Amino acid sequence: MKKIIVLVLFSMTSFSQTSQFDKKDSGLIYPDSTIKQLKYIVDSLQLKFKSCDLSKIYYSKFQAKAYSVMLEKEMADYAKRDIDNNISIEDFITKYPASIVHKDLLVIRNIIKDKKGIDNVQFINASSTDYRKFTITKSDSLKTELKPLKNKWVYEYDSKYKSLKAYYFVDEFKQTEIPLEYAKMIQYSECMIDTTTQIFFKNARSEDNVDISTLEKYSMPELDKFIKYVNTAIDSDKPDFRKFTMNTYSKYEANTVLWESKKVARVDSIRKIDTILFDRLFEKALEEVKLKGGVFHGYINDFEKYVATFISPKLALELKRNRLVFGHCSQDSGPQNHAFSIAKLAASTLNWDIFLRAHLDIMNDKFDRVADSNIGQKKRNTYIKELEVLEIDVENLLVGIALRFDNSSQNHYFGNISRLGRAISESTNSNNFENKIIKIITDNNVDDYNRLLMYFLLLNRNQYLKENKISNEKLKAIQQTLPSYLAKINFEK
Repeated sequence: MKKIIVLVLFSMTSFSQTSQFDKKDSGLIYPDSTIKQLKYIVDSLQLKFKSCDLSKIYYSKFQAKAYSVMLEKEMADYAKRDIDNNISIEDFITKYPASIVHKDLLVIRNIIKDKKGIDNVQFINASSTDYRKFTITKSDSLKTELKPLKNKWVYEYDSKYKSLKAYYFVDEFKQTEIPLEYAKMIQYSECMIDTTTQIFFKNARSEDNVDISTLEKYSMPELDKFIKYVNTAIDSDKPDFRKFTMNTYSKYEANTVLWESKKVARVDSIRKIDTILFDRLFEKALEEVKLKGGVFHGYINDFEKYVATFISPKLALELKRNRLVFGHCSQDSGPQNHAFSIAKLAASTLNWDIFLRAHLDIMNDKFDRVADSNIGQKKRNTYIKELEVLEIDVENLLVGIALRFDNSSQNHYFGNISRLGRAISESTNSNNFENKIIKIITDNNVDDYNRLLMYFLLLNRNQYLKENKISNEKLKAIQQTLPSYLAKINFEK
């Protein structure tokens, strides 16, 4: 049994909070003093990029044109046997008229590692966003699947449910060089986002996938004692939701936010009055948190604030990087708030690599959740302006992390096309983005997959634009510049 229900009880306070972060007088979520310090780092990185060796060659993803096939029930058994004998696609369609067949698909081939570190070959339909976009993963025949596949099949068969899904490739997988103009954008992103750095430590503790039977080892008695000690002293004037009605609930929330903003100051007063007891309980709680991480403790965020205030922001950052926050529903702002806290602490300690990755995670909504709804997604802003005021070349950065290539560093940052489209729509230079994206879409020297991705990026940007949207006629004209088999896809489905 999973521990999801238990975690929900621990995390209830985060559900009612807005996903928006408090903004400063400048309208940004980081203080002006922090922005000023970060600008110095950006300046040095810009100089570093100018002196970088720009000779690195980036190669596209392996890609091929294919048919997709799906067949269920009794005929799936016979179809599998024919596929094993390499039946032609024409004969297959004739022999199995009940099968669902789609042609002219762009399929990408990836090599990924599973949780055991074993290489898997993954085939993904990149040209569709509907049910046809299935993935086939092969783990037991890696060398076979990397052999020439023109006029051959790759399939998965479920004998229990009598279900077959397959790809038939009409041409060979190919890989091309990313043109230098766009390779520089990728290289700029790698210059700005250190590929040797990860936000979370390798052995960071996670809330996800833990059995309820193991929760006892995560108990935090020393932290409980410390929290009980400080809360007993400061809870006397805490807003009581029982005294509010549905009509006055907004007043309760406002009072709670005000109370939370003054919590650290109240705890500091206790520390000064009762220093010996405070320090003793605080020290024991800190040692316990260092050892166990505090992933399931409802007051771990408060404790980390106390660590940042009374010891150092650097230590608080280390504690936060040692635990992963999991979203229990689309309205749970916990993962985003955790990333924002990391970004703020990293910025205040001038840890650029962690700051940028954390901020990009917020922009790309790169968090694990049990479920995610459109309502929840719409509430989460992208905060692109925070990057623009740092005078980063945001256009090259975001397009650089949107492009896909095969010979990437292990920790290269790849952005989410949908979220990047929304961020670009909010940019002060949105029109420049538009021109740059269209240039890639219409460039015949660029591989089909990246041209298609850039078209998806353009569509997503257009969806979020509040004014000056690209007309449907112009979008269709831009799509017609894609290879013919992609130009005829109806993306309005």
